[in-house]
Formats: sequence, C-alpha cells, structure tokens
Amino acid sequence: MIDTNKKELLLKQISFRGWKKFEPLDSSIEYEKPIAMGEKMINLSKNQYKFSVFIRKLRLPLNDIEALCSLPINSLASRVYDGDDNNS
Repeated sequence: MIDTNKKELLLKQISFRGWKKFEPLDSSIEYEKPIAMGEKMINLSKNQYKFSVFIRKLRLPLNDIEALCSLPINSLASRVYDGDDNNS
C-alpha cells in the first residue's frame, strides 16, 4: 500500500522526469480572453502621446501587452508616438 509521503514522492518523480506535462482537462478548458482590457487599451491609444507615456511607464513589451489584452499582434505598434512630428 502507498502512503501519503510515498504518493507525493512518486508524483514528484513523474513530474521531474517529464512524464506528466499537462494537468487533466488542460486541453478541454478554454482560457479567458479579456475583452474590456483590450477596448480600454484601444481607447487610450487614441491619444498617441498619452498612450506612449503610459506604455513607457508600464515597462512591458507591446507584444506582451497585446497578449494580455487579447489584441491582435502588432495592433498597438502604430499607436505609439515616436517623437518624430514628420510621421504624424
């Protein structure tokens, strides 16, 4: 019979050896996709200068922000003010 300590040891060995890489139901549960956060980010980006200041203070790569907000890749890149008035 396997006691609690032995069970924990066996589970750790299984995980360490890479035999179990996913939890049950990982493939059947859909991840949340925040909608409001993406909408707020798009609204904020309407003012290119304020949005750029916000992004600099946030100190995260744009692709990470897009992923966290469930936005398409490169959807925020054109909305960041680069300081060049010729491109605006």
